[in-house]
Amino acid sequence: MMGQAVRDPAKWGSGPSALDDLVLQIEVAELRRDATALESFARRLSDESAAMGHELYRALADRALGVALVWGGARQQAGACFERAAAHFAARHVGFQLGRAQLAWGRAARDSGDASAARWHLLAAIEAFDDVGAAPAAEAARRERAALG
Repeated sequence: MMGQAVRDPAKWGSGPSALDDLVLQIEVAELRRDATALESFARRLSDESAAMGHELYRALADRALGVALVWGGARQQAGACFERAAAHFAARHVGFQLGRAQLAWGRAARDSGDASAARWHLLAAIEAFDDVGAAPAAEAARRERAALG
């Protein structure tokens, strides 16, 4: 169907945008744990979404950039990215993405040895995932929180 949407947007709706393509590249880079590609795609998405005034994509970029920065050891900078993303997602009631941002932030806190912050962010992730009915994601966050003790 995607090919048809691109060929006949009047019939199938608009085709994917350049921002959508960057989001998909981010997802692949994150799954591959490719910090260099993740950071590159996240920065491009941030720049392009800012130029277009598209705040949702900018928040998606912030979450991804936070993950890339954590992987690169820049946890303090990552925290600012997660904070911006989480604030945007919370204000606009984008629950699943809020959960993803809080989960990544909790993992970063855990990895830096801040168990208290990790618990708080993981609980926020659980609540966000539960609110949208994302049971598998909520359960994964619960397991991570339980592992903290």
